[in-house]
Amino acid sequence: MIEAFMTPPNFVLVEDIEDRIPSEFSETLRGVDWSDVTFTTFSICDSSMLDYEITSDGDIYIREESLLEKSEYTGVIEFHGLIQNDEVDIELSFKSLFFKGSLKEFNLERCKEIDSTPRRKAQKEIIESVKKEQFRKKSFWFKPLKIYRDVVNLVFTCFRWVLAGLIKICWFIQSKIT
Repeated sequence: MIEAFMTPPNFVLVEDIEDRIPSEFSETLRGVDWSDVTFTTFSICDSSMLDYEITSDGDIYIREESLLEKSEYTGVIEFHGLIQNDEVDIELSFKSLFFKGSLKEFNLERCKEIDSTPRRKAQKEIIESVKKEQFRKKSFWFKPLKIYRDVVNLVFTCFRWVLAGLIKICWFIQSKIT
């Protein structure tokens, strides 16, 4: 059981990120289409599901609907992304420091290659499960079976409701006589 509540992430887009990647990782990240890579962050918790954009000039902007507004954010933003490849996935973690909306530091904290087999296996299982459910819903027996289940659920819900009422009456009587 999960005890804590986690807010949804915000998203970060970095312009000209390939120019900010240290040369030691250039071979690992060669051929990456950075226009398709969006990073997520939990560092900015003012609200959730917003898009932030770090421009090539080093400014940070907030995109809400179709509006792009310069932010005066001061603090550290840690953001992460996963680049999916056929053989190996690449997990990236960046840390950037802003002062009044201006970028002061930008570091690649982690660049780790991960075996993509578990991810591809999970994706395949999910796709198969969705196709199986779609096939089941298109079958001739789905609607009659759904009606049958709804009737059975209604009968047993009414039965539980009556029993719950009787139990409450018993508790009420017990509390009055003891």
